[in-house]
Amino acid sequence: MWPNDYNGKITANFCEPRTHRFHAGIDVRTFGEIGSNLYAIDSGVIQRISIKPNNYGKAIYLQLSDGNIVLYSHLNNFNNEIDQLVKTLYEKYNSSFFDHYLNENEKIEIKKGEIIGYTGDTGSLSGPHLHFEIRNNKNEPINPLDFYHLDDTIPPLVNSLTLIPLSSKTWIDGIQDYKTFNLKKINANKYVIQDTISTIGEFGISVETFDKINNLSFKYGVYKIDMLIDNILLYSIKFDNYNFSEDHMIYSAIDYYLLKKNKISHRLFINESEDLSFIKSNNNGKIIIDDDFHNLIINISDYEGNITQIQGVLKGEFLENQNINIKSDSKKLIISRNQMTESELNLNILSKYNYPINKKILLNKKNNNKYVINNFNENSDIIEFFLKNKNGIKSNKLFASINKINPFDIKGEIKIRHLESGIIIEFLEDVFSGYKPILQIESDGIKIKYPIYRKEKNLLSSEILNIKDIENISFIYDTKPELIFDKKISSIHTTDSNELSFHGYTININENSFYDETLVLVNKSTISKKDERFEFIGDVITIYPNEIPFKDGLTLSFKIENCEKCGLYKYSYEDENWFYLDNSYDSNKIKSKIKSGGTFCILSENQKPEITNLKPSLNSKYRIKDINKLTFNISDDLSDINPYDVNIKINDKSIFYDFIKYRDFISSDIQEYIKLGKNRIEIFVYDNIGNKNSISGVFEIVE
Repeated sequence: MWPNDYNGKITANFCEPRTHRFHAGIDVRTFGEIGSNLYAIDSGVIQRISIKPNNYGKAIYLQLSDGNIVLYSHLNNFNNEIDQLVKTLYEKYNSSFFDHYLNENEKIEIKKGEIIGYTGDTGSLSGPHLHFEIRNNKNEPINPLDFYHLDDTIPPLVNSLTLIPLSSKTWIDGIQDYKTFNLKKINANKYVIQDTISTIGEFGISVETFDKINNLSFKYGVYKIDMLIDNILLYSIKFDNYNFSEDHMIYSAIDYYLLKKNKISHRLFINESEDLSFIKSNNNGKIIIDDDFHNLIINISDYEGNITQIQGVLKGEFLENQNINIKSDSKKLIISRNQMTESELNLNILSKYNYPINKKILLNKKNNNKYVINNFNENSDIIEFFLKNKNGIKSNKLFASINKINPFDIKGEIKIRHLESGIIIEFLEDVFSGYKPILQIESDGIKIKYPIYRKEKNLLSSEILNIKDIENISFIYDTKPELIFDKKISSIHTTDSNELSFHGYTININENSFYDETLVLVNKSTISKKDERFEFIGDVITIYPNEIPFKDGLTLSFKIENCEKCGLYKYSYEDENWFYLDNSYDSNKIKSKIKSGGTFCILSENQKPEITNLKPSLNSKYRIKDINKLTFNISDDLSDINPYDVNIKINDKSIFYDFIKYRDFISSDIQEYIKLGKNRIEIFVYDNIGNKNSISGVFEIVE
């Protein structure tokens, strides 16, 4: 039996990625309704009732006769019998929030088809729906679609495929970095990689895919993925079940770097030390190939058996690029190769700036070795060129120009990127310079130079480095005078130490902080947009890595005495705003568990939370039949509301409340607390760093 009246209508699938966890069930569509019926899918007994301001919100756990447990969450309220028990539990826990396992005396039996509760929007969500789980007798989530059939004839869709370097010796189409390939759609069930992919060294594959369901507009997670090399199964995923203890390994299954770019991409490989219930193959999925051609096939299925296939060719061959000659003649550029080869020369004309060319450039191919550009200008004279041989292998890209800019006009930014296989240090030029600087890294007073290459037109990059300490990074341009760009860094390697102190902050790591060994970096930062709402107590710092996930995370602390109304915050460059972190206080230290890199600071603020839209309104008169709830909105855009620290009194009697997180909404049943005549309201609200606001007054009840 389907749990509500909208049979087969879902908005999210089992094991889709969520922040630091997997989606343990399906989301059932309620079409925005609050208070519509929810049914017991089979007979059983109520095992557990949980009410939280976040996560599942109001939730009920129904244990079936077969031992499976069914979870209904984000409810508005329960059926009458359960609601009566909930009222006694409020009093027992003296709290609006609790997690209660029913004992034998509290046993409530539910028959199949009986109303168990009503749809709502409590907990952590962005709109009303039912989060619906089925767990086995080991409390492991299993795929609810095992018990239902959906009207679905649409095969999964594919957006892209990415190859990921897994060693410092890996090159993919001439670069040491993630390499994403767009696919050509042949038909509804087949995609192909158009060119042969060049790979040297160990790599993994990640595929960005999603499913669609008939007559529904949402994107869904897929059910099964098989990867084959030369018709041998190398890796297999099947989302039948998982264990909550595996939540911290979400980014072993979904690529974190691509997820930050809004791409849900399934990694088809895993480290040997990790194990996930839904991985059905014995291999780890990591690939090393020789210089023969190797056929890649990836089969992607949804739960109803619709299949999509990706086909491609891999080859362990590296094609070296060649330099070209460029001559200018009035408004013409003549481009030719230094030496003749069978490989085809491919050219693109680019702007020297970090934006595309608006003007159409006329590129005439005279033969395989000579091109003429008829209408170039000084802002669009960058030639991107690469070779492509008869095997379909592309060389690395090179870039050339007839002009070199004034060295004093060179500007740019040093960037540090983490991969599982090491770090990459980049310099992003504002304008294509044509120069090839030297990368110099200083550690323990020793300066070492490293080779770099131009990865993209304006992007210079190191190869993948495995370094255990960095104090300073320099990009040195061989100009007259010499031009140097520096970045000072403090670092700690996960294998060497467990603590790093920097500008009053302390970073603590342990063996489970990250999935792999890595170099943790920190430097002082500046935020261009000054936020006058805060007082900045400490320096603004940035902690790396940003591109690889944390496992259990690290602890960031700041020692400070008598810091009232202050806390640790993280800055969002996208929102241009500071966001409060969950803080704890111990021995004059503010601490927070950090689950990702970013920019942090100790901030203080004294802005009171807001209380608005109070009903019943103060100094107003109501008929007793018209008032059964007290409602109001609370908000705090600096450190957010503490939902556990809201106090409401009616006629000096404390009352319990519901909190709707995404609407900043408080609601409470008050009919049993009000009386004819004047009634007094008192409300106290606190934010997460202790700022308080209150409101009090009277309203009148008449018959």
